[in-house]
Amino acid sequence: MMKEHNWIELTIFLKDDPPTPLTSISIDNIASQIASIFNCGVSINDVSNSITVYFKEEDLFKDKDAILKNLLNILGNIKFTLNINQLKNEDWHSSWKKYFRPIRIGKRFIVTPSWERQFYDATDSNNSQGINANDPLVIKIDPGPAFGTGTHASTQLSIELLEKIWEDAKTRIKAVRVLDCGAGSGILAIAAAKLGASKCVLIDIDYDALKEAKKNVCLNKVQGKCIISETKCNELNEKFNIILANIEKNVLVNLSKEFTKLLLPNGVIICSGILISQKRHLISAFKELSLYPILERTHKEDGEWMAIAFKKKTHH
Repeated sequence: MMKEHNWIELTIFLKDDPPTPLTSISIDNIASQIASIFNCGVSINDVSNSITVYFKEEDLFKDKDAILKNLLNILGNIKFTLNINQLKNEDWHSSWKKYFRPIRIGKRFIVTPSWERQFYDATDSNNSQGINANDPLVIKIDPGPAFGTGTHASTQLSIELLEKIWEDAKTRIKAVRVLDCGAGSGILAIAAAKLGASKCVLIDIDYDALKEAKKNVCLNKVQGKCIISETKCNELNEKFNIILANIEKNVLVNLSKEFTKLLLPNGVIICSGILISQKRHLISAFKELSLYPILERTHKEDGEWMAIAFKKKTHH
């Protein structure tokens, strides 16, 4: 039987004082770094200038010194106070309901918590009219400790680029196979499945994230297309038309050789979780492996974040 965890809700209240005044960009940047380094659920409250981080109780107390050191490095000169609260596993919903509301992403997607009112979804089994290119696609997310509720810029950029790339892929390929590397909540693979992917493989180094991904895949009724796996990136033995990788830049670079092996000819990898200042380094590293940028997008409201789509160049 799977062990149920208790969780620690660690809320960081940031002070808007000189010499480091806060902006929405700086708060979002801090939250993203925390989510990436600790591989945990994070929520932002813009009203109170606070970031809430969710740790497994045993992980927090086992590595509390290292966690505190990393937090101090991320926060730098920003003044802050901490509030710690223990949550039972079943308290997740009541905690996240305070922050999570439906959000529109790209041209077609609506990401909504499972408890909100229903939206029309073109992929619903009750739809007998067929799916048109502009019909809305709804992703239901039941929030848990895994990263990816659609509120972060990197998730939104990934979905927006996926929509763009999909238009080309579906005209060339009858059965599109997708890998979601660092799947978190499963939101990106679910988006690909809703668009029409024939197969989506979801992998993550965090077993709890895979549990959340499985729940969300079932919630969206795309389990027939999705395979959730503990297999590591370098152990996969199949190839994909599209790879989705919303992970930190250094991890993207470290995995770049594996991505090249996993991509089919003319395959595309969509990389997000990238700061604009990291763009040149990432492009340079990927070009060495014949992965060339074909499309990029910067977040309209949070100008620090971007996503880049790379295509595998084939040699004749």
